[in-house]
Amino acid sequence: RLLLTALAEAKRREIELPPLVLAGLHLNSDRQRDEFASMVASLNIGDRVFACPNALTVEQLAGLYRSAKLFVFPSLFEGYGYPVVEAMSARVPVLCSNLEPMLEVSAGQATTFDPHDPEDLLRAVQRLLNHPEECRDLVERGYRRYLQLCEQTGNNGNSVFQIYESVLRS
Repeated sequence: RLLLTALAEAKRREIELPPLVLAGLHLNSDRQRDEFASMVASLNIGDRVFACPNALTVEQLAGLYRSAKLFVFPSLFEGYGYPVVEAMSARVPVLCSNLEPMLEVSAGQATTFDPHDPEDLLRAVQRLLNHPEECRDLVERGYRRYLQLCEQTGNNGNSVFQIYESVLRS
């Protein structure tokens, strides 16, 4: 809802943003799918929102990361924050919730925002899109954080992220 609301506000203000691609969207029932479609339609952003199926292959996910201008993770609850680390490993600028565990996982190497405030998210997105040098810096810092996490977790975490790295390089 936060992403859709922020995108609708950007459209209302005539702020040009890249399309929103939603991966891993868990719409498990007809009711959830109908609510999602209804919200997209009511906000008049159907031309800017693309939802991927629940199950993506590693290659598909790597392709999304490769083509992303930004990775936005507005999670209200996350067990560890793997998507943040995946995006950092793919060298994508990361914006994530200013909640734990995202703060711990990103360790200051991601731009954070209040996941309850679409305005805060929109400001963060605009700042990064309007400052490519800040994006490049965020990419490099994020990748260094990913390498630190690999060192900390040893072979356990390293093996998971090596898969993403090998696919991203291909």
